[in-house]
Amino acid sequence: MNRRTLLKHGMATLGAGAWMPGAMLEAAARRKASSAPKYLFVLEGNGLPQRQIHPANVPFIPLGGRERFREFKITDLPMALEPVAKYMKNMCIVQGITGKMCGGGHSNDHGALGSYNARDGKLIAGPTVDYLLGAQNEERIFENVALGINGHNKDVIFNVSAAAKERPIATICNPVAAYNRLFGALGNKEEILKDRALIDYLRRDLERTQERLGGKDWKLEKYSEAFGTIDRRNQRIGAMTSVAAPKLTDKYRSQNHVPMLDAHFEMAAAALKGDLTDSATIAVGSGYEHFQIVMNSLEGVNEPRHNLGHKNMKGRDSLEPHAGHREASLVRNYVFRLIARTLGEVENLTVVYTSDAAEKHHSNCDEWPHVIVGNHPNLKLDGRFLYYPEDGQKGQRTLNAFHNTLLRAGGIELESFGQLVKNVPMEAQVGILPELLA
Repeated sequence: MNRRTLLKHGMATLGAGAWMPGAMLEAAARRKASSAPKYLFVLEGNGLPQRQIHPANVPFIPLGGRERFREFKITDLPMALEPVAKYMKNMCIVQGITGKMCGGGHSNDHGALGSYNARDGKLIAGPTVDYLLGAQNEERIFENVALGINGHNKDVIFNVSAAAKERPIATICNPVAAYNRLFGALGNKEEILKDRALIDYLRRDLERTQERLGGKDWKLEKYSEAFGTIDRRNQRIGAMTSVAAPKLTDKYRSQNHVPMLDAHFEMAAAALKGDLTDSATIAVGSGYEHFQIVMNSLEGVNEPRHNLGHKNMKGRDSLEPHAGHREASLVRNYVFRLIARTLGEVENLTVVYTSDAAEKHHSNCDEWPHVIVGNHPNLKLDGRFLYYPEDGQKGQRTLNAFHNTLLRAGGIELESFGQLVKNVPMEAQVGILPELLA
């Protein structure tokens, strides 16, 4: 990604206290070869209490006691992470980074991957890390593939990813619609011609509408541009013959969130493996108004996700299991089973797992647990648990620096990323986390 491309994707100054102008102008990316790292971002809604990803061998240090940086070797995974035990030596659990610039609440929406306050998804202040990492390889058909499930089973939502300021990325939640978007045009020239005819009609209709309005309307211009993008993508997908598309089984037509999520992981793996994209994002009930998913068909899970979030508030800092803790861990265990399967299918894959609501239901973003697992040449994934000092302590770090570290590992060099706030020391927000870089 050259400077012009980076600026095109929205890395522009937002004003005082936000994006750093010097960093934006000096940012550059190094194009990777076909063996470049691939990324899967997985965001679960309703918060991620530390204890649910806390190894038994690591001392539990509650807020109020994290005065310095500490690291531990991981030897004993909790229930939620048991499915990825095979990858324990290729894992890093990060605890203690803060995200006050995101605001908090039920969800931080696009801010969870963009390091800014998205105000319930109403303010898209800039691009998200998942998009930028995928957009640097211009040979890929999709910069980023966003899939997920939501409480109301809407086909399409806008909840966690963005290409630029005021440019949210659609999360496709209907598995059949996602399948058709990703794989429907493969080798199917007849369908591509039909779609092209429809798109041409729609674009001409937009032009007629603009003429009646007596001038150009930027929203209509965006629609026309989007139709053109779909047409070009369809033609490129139709020309491909080497992508192994998954079989369109009954789980793609299900309204049950458990098999639906399975289908989304399956499609993400196929898109990554087939080089349709280098970055995929799966939102598991993420985003304000979207987190009330139901996973009750999993054995041992009785409560909807929203209720589990409330249960997790009880004894949040205790490592002793209780009903809400166990049920939520069973849901996470299922998600990590799907993550483990994807790691086994996609080479050079790095998975970043967290919650869009940071540490808990009704989050304050005081701490933001993350699990990183996989194979990345520039990240130090070697079986460690990292504690960063809490807010107000020397050496504290923020979500900005965490995201900037992922970008640096992917070849995008910025001084800072996201929205910088005045009430946090600047050295906590800018730069990278050197402990994570290989």
